[in-house]
Amino acid sequence: TDLLPAIALGSEKPESDVMKQKPISRSEKLLNKKMLIGSFLFIGMIQVMAGFSAFFYILLQEGWHFGESLASTNPLYMKAVTAFFAAVVFCQVGNVLARKTNRQSLFESGLFNNKLIWMGIIVELALLSLIVYLPVTHSFFGTQPLSLFELLLGLPFAILIILLEEIRKYFVRQKIPFV
Repeated sequence: TDLLPAIALGSEKPESDVMKQKPISRSEKLLNKKMLIGSFLFIGMIQVMAGFSAFFYILLQEGWHFGESLASTNPLYMKAVTAFFAAVVFCQVGNVLARKTNRQSLFESGLFNNKLIWMGIIVELALLSLIVYLPVTHSFFGTQPLSLFELLLGLPFAILIILLEEIRKYFVRQKIPFV
């Protein structure tokens, strides 16, 4: 679900201060330890927390208890998996918005200036809606419908990703060492 927004990042305009930055030497790699830590151990962990928070919220709201087993075909289990998936999708939306820039604030660089990212996000959310609410997709994807509240359980985590990434960018602009 994040493929189109991620591809749209390639059409993002360069940051306004790009010429003020030191050029990348041939020995520097774009895929480096700092980027991997930020992507996988930082944002990835927030997405995992979002998914499992939504998953267990659904289970616990329906009276499930730790240790109780559920078959993968059980509608409650399928609903919890659907909430996990929806939370990850919302986190991916937050992630693509947070990653529009590396140093500049998202709000400084323009939240709505890349129509391709927004088209990708719309497609991503439309696919999520089809998977969650179209009955014919339920057997194929193993999903169940969610209430609007349940669908949006991942939204606070998406906002958290944007907020933490904005803090990181602030530290980068201030030249304060930070991940």
